[in-house]
Amino acid sequence: MAKVSLLPLFFLGFVVVVGLVVLGIVVGVLVARKGGRREPEGTLPPLRPEALGAPPAPATAPAPTVKTAGDTASGRTAIFSFPSLLVKDHYGLENTYRLEFGDFHLGSGADNDLVVGDEEGVLPRQARIRLEGAAYVLENLGAPEGLRLNGAAVQRQSLKNDDVITLGKTTIRVTGLSV
Repeated sequence: MAKVSLLPLFFLGFVVVVGLVVLGIVVGVLVARKGGRREPEGTLPPLRPEALGAPPAPATAPAPTVKTAGDTASGRTAIFSFPSLLVKDHYGLENTYRLEFGDFHLGSGADNDLVVGDEEGVLPRQARIRLEGAAYVLENLGAPEGLRLNGAAVQRQSLKNDDVITLGKTTIRVTGLSV
């Protein structure tokens, strides 16, 4: 019986695969030189929060605090400043979070903006800070013993500069709020 060598077939398959890879690279380079992908004709309408079940946005959004940083050759420079949360956890580690226009969630769940860990009395979604009008409001979404503002239990309260929020053993100081 005659022996059939598979080496030529293997070599032919290898050459075809290498050729396809080189062809893909060449086509990619040509497309990149031509300007990449074409954008579709027309534009999509903007996504509205109401379409996702969120409440409609207020008619006029409040402007952030504007501080003047000084004069430059081109005129005055404006710096937009948002309030911050200075967080100190029960290990003594400190971190800073910036509050912006959206909701800021606090709790022991991993899906929060600020996760305080598995501390006793703190629920997965314990609290929310929300901008309402010109004020940031702290809302308790869970058990009353899990959240304190300046040492007192709270359900809903407007925040002021230097307020201290306590979640379990984590303390959070509010800074940068305009008076």
